[in-house]
Amino acid sequence: MKKERGQALILIALGLIVLVGFTALAIDGGNALADRRTAQNAADNAALAAAYSLAASNSQAQAETAALNIATTNGYTEGSSIVEVAVADVPASACNNTGLGKDVTVTISSTVDTVFAPVVGIDEVGNTVVAVARACESRNVPLLDGNAIVGLNPNGYSFDSGSSNSVDWTIYGGGIFANDDAKTKNSTTVMFPEGHCVTAVGATSGFGCTTSQNQSSLSISYPAGAAALVPTAPACTGTAVKSGDNYSEQPGYESLGSKVAFEKMGDMYFAPGIYCITDADKSSKVNIYGDDVLFWVMNPNTFEMKFAGGGGFFTTKRVSGPERFNGFMLIIPMSTNPCTNFSNGKPSLELRGNGDGDLTGTILAPSTCIDYRGNANTKAVKSQIVGYIVSSNGNASLVVNYNADDNRQDPKPPSIELLE
Repeated sequence: MKKERGQALILIALGLIVLVGFTALAIDGGNALADRRTAQNAADNAALAAAYSLAASNSQAQAETAALNIATTNGYTEGSSIVEVAVADVPASACNNTGLGKDVTVTISSTVDTVFAPVVGIDEVGNTVVAVARACESRNVPLLDGNAIVGLNPNGYSFDSGSSNSVDWTIYGGGIFANDDAKTKNSTTVMFPEGHCVTAVGATSGFGCTTSQNQSSLSISYPAGAAALVPTAPACTGTAVKSGDNYSEQPGYESLGSKVAFEKMGDMYFAPGIYCITDADKSSKVNIYGDDVLFWVMNPNTFEMKFAGGGGFFTTKRVSGPERFNGFMLIIPMSTNPCTNFSNGKPSLELRGNGDGDLTGTILAPSTCIDYRGNANTKAVKSQIVGYIVSSNGNASLVVNYNADDNRQDPKPPSIELLE
């Protein structure tokens, strides 16, 4: 019996040790787990704070300070823990393939004193957590995904290269976007030397490149989505002085809101400014020249401008003044009734590029039939062309040399993302 009582005492002692161990696991382990969660939250918030700081100031020192302040606020200070902040450039493929941004890594190492675990020789438990946040810089994004030609008609052909004519298109720098269908005469009528092609919400026909059709998710609502592309109008309150053919000699033409009527009066030259068009001769043979200009159409419901002969635009985009106009060259605002046929519909624009000058800057005309009739200079038209229906007629060879930097780009704010 005494021997059995001695064995019982041993079993009880072992049982107490196991019980203490379970208690230590439950209490000390729970404390360690709670600390880990708190440390992870602190690291996440610290990384995000540093990323926001980088986006606002682009200062690495300020970002590190912001991260340390958040860690301290959450109880992780030097002495009781170790807080490390590292800032590095993002990979080249990050931030929308721009590589413009920073990754912030915050590491918090902390220890938790145990209560029961010292019985089994464990005085403290350590935790190490990591958080990574990415700050992508603000950037300029090409209008309408950088497509060189855009047709916004949601019900029928948005782009027609001229299926019944001998018209050849060559498009550099971007593709074609059709808000419904797009067609061309045959596989050699519209060429993309740099590998672009056609994206259509509806169907495509005749193109020699690999089109992306039936892209309903990319549909631009009409009229609301199209109207959102148009900036608020300038204050067209001035009256331009018109005597003679050369506008650069006339006072007052530079002011915001000058009203101008294009007439059959010879070549016209415009210095930097925003010009509000109230009328246009529909068979004009004039050449219109200007640098840093924007033409704003005040009568979109009835506007009609069809160049004839050697006439055409040789102007460069707006680059100064109100930012909302920068990158545009011509804006024809929304019409209450969009044009459905270039031959007899309004608003309409016949675009020509005959001659040696450049046409640079986005032409934004969401309700307008735009008919492109050719250019002599093989890469003269550097504009992004946005209309309701974009088409061509005649027998011309048409070249568009689109470059995003020459056209409208919308500023996008910095973006912040917690990666891990």
